[in-house]
Amino acid sequence: MDSDVLAEGNGVTVRRMRDDLDDYALLVRWRSAPHVAEWWDTARTDLGLDGVIDKYRSRTGPHDPTTACIIEVASLPVGYIQCYLWAAYEVEMREIGFELPVGYWGVDIFIGERDHLDRGIGSRAVSLTYRYLIEERRAIGVALIVARDNVRAQRAYEKAGLVRVSEVLDADTRAGRRIPSYLMATPHPDLPRQGGREKRAEG
Repeated sequence: MDSDVLAEGNGVTVRRMRDDLDDYALLVRWRSAPHVAEWWDTARTDLGLDGVIDKYRSRTGPHDPTTACIIEVASLPVGYIQCYLWAAYEVEMREIGFELPVGYWGVDIFIGERDHLDRGIGSRAVSLTYRYLIEERRAIGVALIVARDNVRAQRAYEKAGLVRVSEVLDADTRAGRRIPSYLMATPHPDLPRQGGREKRAEG
């Protein structure tokens, strides 16, 4: 397996994002696509190439708490996924109002190529990333935040084995207001069932 590849299977490959212009250009194009910006960049922040490089370069290296990855199908880049240990974002968790057992990781994902939507790629990429985190990072589970009105994403996460834990308020905003969302997670006996306000957002 290529050293850049975190996991692959079922026609999908998850590889590390590279510190090169080709990968940064993908993010510039994808983030500006309406079907991505609607959910991913709710504040409508146009980073441009320089902004994307500033924001994502550290995530391509080994020392950032967030690992940035590209999703490929038949060697074609089609989307972005990042993972991070939730314990590295305790301040944000407290701000939003939720707790997770030690060892839970977060995942954020979008499919950038519109013609690859609704093909099950997102759920497969989440499943592959979860397998990698369990096997290589000693994760005990994966948890993420999804907007309540993003039904497509919720279906994808359910296919990957995640369940709704509670209703939360995302730290991200839409039209100046925090976004009503769900905390979804892979089941674990130490996972609290709570009804507070909770996310980690990317932007």
